[in-house]
Amino acid sequence: MHADPRACGRTPTTGDGTPGPARHTATGAHHPRTTTTTHHHPRITKETRGNTMRKFTATAALLGLTALGVLVPAATSQAAVAGPGCDSKWGPRNGNMYAWQDLDCSGTQLIVAAGNSANWGAGSNDKATSVMNRGFTGGLDHVAFYEHDNYGGGHACLAPGELYADNLTDNRLTSGVGANDSITSHRWVARSACGAFLT
Repeated sequence: MHADPRACGRTPTTGDGTPGPARHTATGAHHPRTTTTTHHHPRITKETRGNTMRKFTATAALLGLTALGVLVPAATSQAAVAGPGCDSKWGPRNGNMYAWQDLDCSGTQLIVAAGNSANWGAGSNDKATSVMNRGFTGGLDHVAFYEHDNYGGGHACLAPGELYADNLTDNRLTSGVGANDSITSHRWVARSACGAFLT
């Protein structure tokens, strides 16, 4: 019985000993081995994609924190002018108006009055920065604040529904003068008598 020349890796011969037609050797059997290396490519690709996704996620998170960092100071600045001091001093309506020397109903209390005042006096004139209306509603329930004594010059009213004006620096009287540090007298009037309003 003749051995299969392909098993020995020799070139097959014909009956008279001359070389026969060339045949593929067992070398081709190794091809599947070379192709197995290609199976590792998806693993590398997945790892690369995973790193890319992690970098993208980290970048997105960083951008989110940056945006949050921009927004937080804005919210804080708005809360700073909310008027917590005036809120704490508000109470049941008692018929009075109030004025303070500083922002947010703080500092020296310049005047408390249930009626009108044609002149606040040397110690209080042109010093008010925040005011409050705790007067009773109905009729003459708006407080008109005037630039000069005896209800002269420009004026602006504080409506009962406004409750208080915690920062007069952003208000103006009808004369165009800033309301802050400009009030000398006040009186109770109807809404129809008001040419400007404090907020």
